[in-house]
Amino acid sequence: MKQAQRDPDLPPRAKPSTVPRLRAYRASDLDALYQLDQVCFAPGVAYSRAEIARYLRRPDSKSWVVESTAETGGEIVGFVIASCDQRGQGHIITLDVAPPWRRRAVGSMLMETAENWVRRNGAAAIFLETAEDNLFGAVSRASGASKITMARAKRRG
Repeated sequence: MKQAQRDPDLPPRAKPSTVPRLRAYRASDLDALYQLDQVCFAPGVAYSRAEIARYLRRPDSKSWVVESTAETGGEIVGFVIASCDQRGQGHIITLDVAPPWRRRAVGSMLMETAENWVRRNGAAAIFLETAEDNLFGAVSRASGASKITMARAKRRG
């Protein structure tokens, strides 16, 4: 029996089964991603369903989701959309984690996966835009990331 090939961007499978599962985005996830983005960002900052769909369809982008296990609800608890252009620049378009799942390594799992994909696709730089008061942005800057402070609301204008 032929084994299915694993996405090379995903880290090795984690155990035990209570650890949320990272997987590649599927088209059937769109509504859940839209709903999660509405929870994670304020009105006027959160992306519309059409904007999320447009980013997901871009040929230079890729997305991953984190699902909770069946024991903890079996729902999407986080996602990232990343892109990598031909100039060697990566971009984290959005990284969303459901409030109850924050500070549980979901964002780190998504970010690491996106960073690995962007690097393998030749990016020399990765841009992540956050608001000044965004905790993830503060952690990213503290870990050595460049300070990029353009808020989502400003770049949509």
